[in-house]
Amino acid sequence: MLSISRLPAPVRLLLSTTTSARLRPFLSSRELHARAPSATPHVPVLLQEVLDAFDGVELKTFVDGTLGAAGHSTAVAKAHAELERLYGFDRDVTAHELARVNLATAMDVGPLVNLDVDSGRMLAGLPPAGRLAVPVLSNFTELAQTVAALAGDDAKVDGILLDLGVSSMQLDTDERGFSFMRDGPLNMRMDGSDEETAESAVNEWTESKLGQVIRDYGEERHWKAIARKIVQRRMEGRITTTQELVRAIGGKNVPGKKHPATKTFQALRIAVNGELDAVERVIPDAVEMLRPGGRLAIITFHSLEDRLVKWAFRKAAGMRAKDDETDPMMAMLNMPEEPREAKVKLVTRKPIKPRGEEEKANPPGEEGKEGKEGKGAAKKGLVDSMLENDP
Repeated sequence: MLSISRLPAPVRLLLSTTTSARLRPFLSSRELHARAPSATPHVPVLLQEVLDAFDGVELKTFVDGTLGAAGHSTAVAKAHAELERLYGFDRDVTAHELARVNLATAMDVGPLVNLDVDSGRMLAGLPPAGRLAVPVLSNFTELAQTVAALAGDDAKVDGILLDLGVSSMQLDTDERGFSFMRDGPLNMRMDGSDEETAESAVNEWTESKLGQVIRDYGEERHWKAIARKIVQRRMEGRITTTQELVRAIGGKNVPGKKHPATKTFQALRIAVNGELDAVERVIPDAVEMLRPGGRLAIITFHSLEDRLVKWAFRKAAGMRAKDDETDPMMAMLNMPEEPREAKVKLVTRKPIKPRGEEEKANPPGEEGKEGKEGKGAAKKGLVDSMLENDP
């Protein structure tokens, strides 16, 4: 689901650990494209819907908080000749390698920025003006402080895009451990690190904690039985691969139905990456970063993200949730009982769904929007109601 918002709100400086990386030398788009093998042919999800979301907005500065292979950003850059700076955030080094190739077809690409590196050296060697993409090795929770460090006094932006969830590129990489349809190490870390992984979770968490995570983040009604099965299986030996976990979960995979491991894999991925907490934290910062007339759009893929974003947008727009007031997601957002001063306005109030041709552009995969993950598009979501900062 795609959500759009225009906002000014108090900034919370958010810090998270990032992986170290070298600064890459500046290359013009012509030089970089000449060195690269080829741009990835992947068609990003909801591409036309994203372009429509920013249509009519003067985008001089744009932030892609979930850069991936830069499919959305590249298309946005080509559609907006006025674009001067594009900041692309992703904690996956492999994604940045692909993104550089794609972005180079639309604009010059700067060095990979790492928050562990002194900000004074971040833009060394970059041209003072011109169209430039600045890739940033970081989680999107650090949007505000990073753009402020890079842009100085002019840290406001005209557009922000967040494409939540796991990418098809990550699903297709066996060694990342995201897919229950492939065999690989049980990692599931978005940044590919070996901090707390899905392997450590299923082998070291208590049965009670496993059950709670599967229930709350996977919305799995058989959470007790699955947690018990995992604990029983690990007593025979450590669970180290995706297929070992699939067998521990059990159940029959019926064609046309959701795979029995779908919700457990979703829950573990969300938990080890702190995905929902990151979404809850970034929205107020994104609101503060927008210039008058700026716009925020968020693509969501499952009901937890959907509800979290919807209510956070309503809160920013000075509204309160009308339904589901007992939902635990409400407590996370501290939704007010009475409306507060609006910081932004909702551009759309209903989700923007993908067009029919989306299914053809993105071939079937095992992880789609909630429903039959085995039959949906590789990544299929909705554009949530959008937010806009009133001029």
